[in-house]
Amino acid sequence: YLLAYLPNIELFTLTIFLSGFILGKRDGMIVGFFSSFIFSTFNPIGASPLPLLLFQLTHYSIIGLIGALTNGVLKNRSFFTQDEDLYKMSVMVIFGFIGAIITTSFQVFSSLVHVLSFLGSIDAFLPYFLSGIPFTIVHILGNTLGFIFILPGIIPLIKKMLN
Repeated sequence: YLLAYLPNIELFTLTIFLSGFILGKRDGMIVGFFSSFIFSTFNPIGASPLPLLLFQLTHYSIIGLIGALTNGVLKNRSFFTQDEDLYKMSVMVIFGFIGAIITTSFQVFSSLVHVLSFLGSIDAFLPYFLSGIPFTIVHILGNTLGFIFILPGIIPLIKKMLN
């Protein structure tokens, strides 16, 4: 909860993606599910309402899966060797793109869940979503930069620790 009071700045998504990347599909999904349950239920700012909690459990489980699938796709590529320096443009672009897509999907679908659950009409989605654009931009940029600059450094480090 270190960053809980900074709006939309978080390392949670990156950590769950990393767990799937390192641990594989099943364990990445388990980490995503249980960590999002703990985080969303015991958050010092307040627990997530049930519809949002169900979305978060699903979303973060899928992020663990995406981490594992990304490793599966990248591991046989010539530009990607997990034991070496991953601060290569191709790797950084891929990680940044994935971080941006994951975060954008979270913002859109969590807003949709909120609007449908609490405002009762899809008509309220666009005004609701647009009113939060500054926070959405901060969230997308923060996660994209985290995926670009943190993942390439931490993956080889964890791999070395596990060997």
